[in-house]
Amino acid sequence: STADNYDPNATTDDGSCTYASSALLIGDTYQGGIIAYFFQAGDSGYVAGEQHGIISSPTLQTTTPYWGCSAVVVPGLSDDIGQGQNNTNIIVAQTCNDSTTAASKANDYTDGTYTDWFLPSIDELNKILEGIGSAQANVNPATVTNSNGNTVVGIGNYDASGTTTRYWSSSQSSTNTLHAAQAVQVNGNSLANTGKGSNYLWRAVRYF
Repeated sequence: STADNYDPNATTDDGSCTYASSALLIGDTYQGGIIAYFFQAGDSGYVAGEQHGIISSPTLQTTTPYWGCSAVVVPGLSDDIGQGQNNTNIIVAQTCNDSTTAASKANDYTDGTYTDWFLPSIDELNKILEGIGSAQANVNPATVTNSNGNTVVGIGNYDASGTTTRYWSSSQSSTNTLHAAQAVQVNGNSLANTGKGSNYLWRAVRYF
């Protein structure tokens, strides 16, 4: 099996490989971030009998970029779980995109080891906030803990300090694709279709 600390550039076995000794849990630190969601049957990326899902970068990003591509319909975007990376790839390839958008910032993020980060789709973002978000969005009771015994509520460091604090997804609005994209209002975990020129928070995620 693949080691937790697998280095694709390594040419010799120095004995430093580590392997998971037990099942992973929501809230565990793993492969550059925090496990936020495990794929379920029906999700793209689900493999029966294996643990795969979404890892959130661990640090609160305080910059508030815009979504970009205002007055442009970006084709091929999806709301679905398993589509955030494809969404991000599509957005950053658009001529209307630039290096300051939420998708570009997520695409350019690195934890120092992994470089396959992206801006989550709206369905992925909802699941992430339900798993490791603050109490306003998290569906777990405070008694649910990760492998180290820490409560998963709030472990993802997602800002919920304001009643209008929002995080961008990589999904466009389903009702106004020309001018709006989808974000989540963290305080209450509610969907917000909002102008692509608005400035909101972002977080890079990756699959495992």
